[in-house]
Amino acid sequence: MAATFPSRAGDPGARTRRAVRSYVAIGDSFTAGAAEASTIEGHAERLWADELAEALRSAAAPAEVAYRNLAVPGASGPEVAAGQIEPALQLSPDLVTVFCGANDVLLSIRPDIDAYRAALSEIFGSLRSVFPDAAMVTATCPDLQFLPFRPRSSERVRRGMSAVSEATRELAGGHDVLCLDFATNPQAGKRENFAADGIHPSDAGSRHTAAAFAEAIDEVLGVEIDRRGLDIDSEEEA
Repeated sequence: MAATFPSRAGDPGARTRRAVRSYVAIGDSFTAGAAEASTIEGHAERLWADELAEALRSAAAPAEVAYRNLAVPGASGPEVAAGQIEPALQLSPDLVTVFCGANDVLLSIRPDIDAYRAALSEIFGSLRSVFPDAAMVTATCPDLQFLPFRPRSSERVRRGMSAVSEATRELAGGHDVLCLDFATNPQAGKRENFAADGIHPSDAGSRHTAAAFAEAIDEVLGVEIDRRGLDIDSEEEA
């Protein structure tokens, strides 16, 4: 998806280039890929986090960039906090992407937004307290309008995703975490960016997601990254 993010032109990080030597991705199946990916028509063959890592490595060569994708399919915010914070801390990352929230809505009749807020606050706070200078990026979730739900269920999901996105924006701002706004991104409204299940990225969606994160960490956070291999053609945003 093409990037939409707040301007931080006055932030020193936007003027000083920084090298990444350890990248950690945490989250759910949007980052990890579906557990049953091979059975989902149109599911991306390459994960967006893998593509982002490749772009980081291309810029760093001949230096190496360690990369771990700790995301777990089906994980809710509290499950991400419980199972992925400690492994992430042990990897001493200087770049972390955090992408979760959809399962907090999809797997519950009444989403517990307070539990999601507490979990995301713990994720951001734990990482920021140990690695205050790390580049950290999160994103709001698309509204998942292509799910094969009845109108009443679709409205429940829409309201839940809106609440999750609002919490994500607020908590990111409070922990100096850059937040990409995928909830309102035009690419989120294009069917070709999703697999047949309407949840997981297609190859096109994976490429757009990687491009959005790459653009943000390059232009806003000043991270060294080679974006030439990623599709960031602004004409596709129309």
